[in-house]
Amino acid sequence: MKFSTSVAFVAITATTVSATAIVKRVDNRIAVNIPADLTLDTFCAEWRGACLATIAIKQPGANNGIYCEQAPTALYPNAANVYCETSATTLYTDDVIGYLGLTPATS
Repeated sequence: MKFSTSVAFVAITATTVSATAIVKRVDNRIAVNIPADLTLDTFCAEWRGACLATIAIKQPGANNGIYCEQAPTALYPNAANVYCETSATTLYTDDVIGYLGLTPATS
């Protein structure tokens, strides 16, 4: 009995682990050019405010996910990686990019 119970446990565990392994993460970051008159910190503060304003209009009361940090400088010398989403995983990144009049960075 101990052997069959152990085999069943291993089989269930292996199935669970293999099912978990197929979950993919989506990287929603977009690199945008930082306006020449802004520092990264100032830009990220603007990004945060614009993201919160967008979410307040589109999904009032929703939790938010806001991301803004320096993009890899070897690829994008004056750019930030950004995204804006809610707990419902509704992306507003493009809305905020448009609102701030930003352009996507190119390498």
